[in-house]
Amino acid sequence: MGLVDSQVVCVVDCNNQVRPYITFDPRYGSSHVAIVNYSNEESGHTNSLVIYDLDAGQVVSTSHVTLSLICGIGYFCANFSRDGNYLVLQKITENMNRGYCYTDSYVFDAYSLKLLKHIYAHLQPLSTVCDSNYAPTFSRCSSRMCMLSEEGSSLPRLCISVYQLPDPMGLQQKCRRAIVRSLKTMADVDALPLPTKLKRFLKFIPQAP
Repeated sequence: MGLVDSQVVCVVDCNNQVRPYITFDPRYGSSHVAIVNYSNEESGHTNSLVIYDLDAGQVVSTSHVTLSLICGIGYFCANFSRDGNYLVLQKITENMNRGYCYTDSYVFDAYSLKLLKHIYAHLQPLSTVCDSNYAPTFSRCSSRMCMLSEEGSSLPRLCISVYQLPDPMGLQQKCRRAIVRSLKTMADVDALPLPTKLKRFLKFIPQAP
């Protein structure tokens, strides 16, 4: 079935004044999304970062970080780690006159939406470096995250900064991280003597509700 023939399954009233940014939450497949700049008078949300349950039609988690201090003029993107434990909100602001741009990356715990770390960098402008390269890249087991950065003042060098992420709290996720880290490729999961449900978990496939 093509997109033209598809039906709209859900409509979320986000905001009338500030553009929202949306990304699907990998922990739930297609039923939950993270919304940046979500506003709803009935629920009391104003330019908030939330996790929204599309099936239930309601917010299930809200960050207490004031997004007005983060959001403004610039390009934004939101990305989850593969295991869904971390949500990274990035703000990229160009300064074409001086030939560089600022990048502010905010790393949130996806369960509590608590801000864990703020990473600041100034890089080459978007016209020189593809903007998709600013997005964070996570390791296969989501234990590390890397981003572009620059070092040096007179002759700045483009570098890759690698960050160690906190270990997950749950025992199942701890075990998954250890097992996935020990495998050569994700294709090796199929050869493990485990039930199909556990193999799907190791492959980061959301469980059916």
